[in-house]
Amino acid sequence: MSKNVSFGSFIAETRKSKNQSQKELATQINISPQYLNDIEHDKRFPSSPQLIEQIAAALEIGPDYLSYLAGRIPEEVKDQKLDQATFQKAMLAFRKATGK
Repeated sequence: MSKNVSFGSFIAETRKSKNQSQKELATQINISPQYLNDIEHDKRFPSSPQLIEQIAAALEIGPDYLSYLAGRIPEEVKDQKLDQATFQKAMLAFRKATGK
């Protein structure tokens, strides 16, 4: 996956890799297929951290990277345009250092 991945494109690519339709994922996380379509096309962003966690759980991925892509982290970290593997290593190191 490229370093310029957006929140919506990451969700769409992950969903498609699991052979899941927008309607199936939307039903699973209790949102409308249109809302999910808007999210996948970066027209809208999840309204709450809980929705990000629901999407992550449904797609069987960690919520930290989705939160990062959604811009729910400090700007200096967001501006680094990290890929998923690099971000997850950084989060693991952060959690280990802070005990969180």
